[in-house]
Amino acid sequence: MKTTKNIARLAVTAGLTAALSFGGVMAPVTMAFAEGTTTANGSVTIANVEGNHTEFDGYQIFKADVATVEGKTVVSNITWANGSVKAAVEGVIKNEEPTYKGKTAQDAADWITSKVTETNDAYCVGPDNIAYKIAAAVDDLTDKKTTSAGVASGLEHGYWLFVTDAGTIGDGEAGTSPIFTVVGSTPVNVNEKTGIPTVEKKIVSDADDKEHDAADSQIGQDVTYNLYGTVAENFDKYDTYFYEFSDQISKGLTLQTGAKIYLYKNRSDAKGDLTRAKGTDITAYFKEETPAEAAEDGSKTTTWTCDNLKKVSDVTKDSYIVVSYKARINTDAIVAGTESNVAGTEGNDNTVILNYSNNPMNKDGKGQTPPDKVKDYTYGLKINKVDLGTEAALDGAEFTIQATGADDGASKSLYVQKDGSLGSDPWKFVTANGGVIKVTGTCIRYWQVVETGYGRK
Repeated sequence: MKTTKNIARLAVTAGLTAALSFGGVMAPVTMAFAEGTTTANGSVTIANVEGNHTEFDGYQIFKADVATVEGKTVVSNITWANGSVKAAVEGVIKNEEPTYKGKTAQDAADWITSKVTETNDAYCVGPDNIAYKIAAAVDDLTDKKTTSAGVASGLEHGYWLFVTDAGTIGDGEAGTSPIFTVVGSTPVNVNEKTGIPTVEKKIVSDADDKEHDAADSQIGQDVTYNLYGTVAENFDKYDTYFYEFSDQISKGLTLQTGAKIYLYKNRSDAKGDLTRAKGTDITAYFKEETPAEAAEDGSKTTTWTCDNLKKVSDVTKDSYIVVSYKARINTDAIVAGTESNVAGTEGNDNTVILNYSNNPMNKDGKGQTPPDKVKDYTYGLKINKVDLGTEAALDGAEFTIQATGADDGASKSLYVQKDGSLGSDPWKFVTANGGVIKVTGTCIRYWQVVETGYGRK
């Protein structure tokens, strides 16, 4: 009878072991009493996802005898890490289930096992899981090991809970979901369960109706910009998820009303729908804000903020959030070919940053992507009128300038206006100050310049 009782208890322990290995972090477990097991010198290596350089705090919850027998992990004799951990974890359990009557570490193990299910290589716990509450409860109460370059060594055998060290989450990084694992003499290798959101900005060129990192436009033209944002790999493990596009445009651009925000299932769907006819309109979930006053350099930053993206149905780890808006090139635009920008290397910059929740255990934790920039160029045109015989500069000559090689069909055959924009009525340019006409703010590649009159002043 005694032997039968022990076997029954060990079967329950096997369930706990499997349940706590959330990330596929351990070998198959067989339960038995093992002789000659060690109680120290275990190690855990946690591999960051690309873009993450975080470290991890490990807390021992249970002690146990752990050994490897014929390639399988063997666990026996589970006890509490210490009395403080026992009190803390049992407090969490009783808060969740006031009728809990357990007395031993095994009883607590049984209870935790019943609350943590669906474990497999791709599964990690959600924000409402008991693992988060246990992690918060045992902080500073048990042996704690902080990883260095993702490695924690010299670990006493038993069950350990690893969480991201919040102080090591840098800009553009994210925290992982908690990881439970059994630690023995065989090194444990863990892949963290998280992901780094990204943001990308593109400008739609009227030359080919395709997206680019740079384009050219004329004064008065409305240009389409698209912002592409992704979410964390472990998005479904967050209780709330802050999400904000922060988009800065230079003083040479004026944001137009009517920005829209769309949800797509994946990247290919988002990139394949430049007309935005197939995306789900989720603009109502975001708040748009632009300051009344510009920054010192004349730029303005518009934010589109969703306090909790979890409220938007159908968002998954593969989703793409797209902001599509128009900005008009204005008379403050930087013009290539002018005295201050002779080489034409300076454009009208547009820069976006994505701010997002970066720690499923901390609702206030925020991360920020590196900025992504595009440029829109506009150009100048200079015409000199001279006498054919003497080469003397002639003031007072009158010209019209017509766009014969516009990028878009709508602009073709329109006339260049005084400010570089295009219009249907001819604007009369007159040479002055040494027979010169200067036009700024155009992107027309080919013009037809017609002299319409001359009257020396």
